[in-house]
Amino acid sequence: MNRIIIITCAALLFTGCATQPKLEDYTNNPSGLWEEGKTLSKKGEALIIKGEKNIENARINANKGEALIQSGNDAIQRARQDYQLEATKAGRSSSPKEIEYEAERLAAIGENWEDAQDSVKQGNKLIAQSEKKKVEGQQQIENGRKLVEQGTNFIRNSQRMRLEQPLTSETK
Repeated sequence: MNRIIIITCAALLFTGCATQPKLEDYTNNPSGLWEEGKTLSKKGEALIIKGEKNIENARINANKGEALIQSGNDAIQRARQDYQLEATKAGRSSSPKEIEYEAERLAAIGENWEDAQDSVKQGNKLIAQSEKKKVEGQQQIENGRKLVEQGTNFIRNSQRMRLEQPLTSETK
């Protein structure tokens, strides 16, 4: 039941958002055309700002991801070197306490290595997410520019209506 309600609301929302005003809707109504132009321009500017913020956040997350990958790779390298050093010492123990210490030390190195691998994975996730946000931001900027252009054309044509000049066909 909830799915049906959500799908219905989504359909209504998308169809409402999909209808773009057209020049023909404002025949002999320059004031309405002017207002619609201002509204479209404001929506476009807000979308551009939102897109720019998304792109900036994507850059920040990409930098964080790269830093996580770098620190993870450094930690993996240290863990690998620690393991190689411990592995050369292993087998020389002469008491159960020394064997226990070797085992604990190797386990700690293994845990550090796993933590470093997790850091690299997290960095890769951040970079992937930032790429998605970057694409989303670019799309928002593109859509915002189209809205600003359409709004500007509406405003221009409202002035042309008032001056009884032929309208430009730039408005779609």
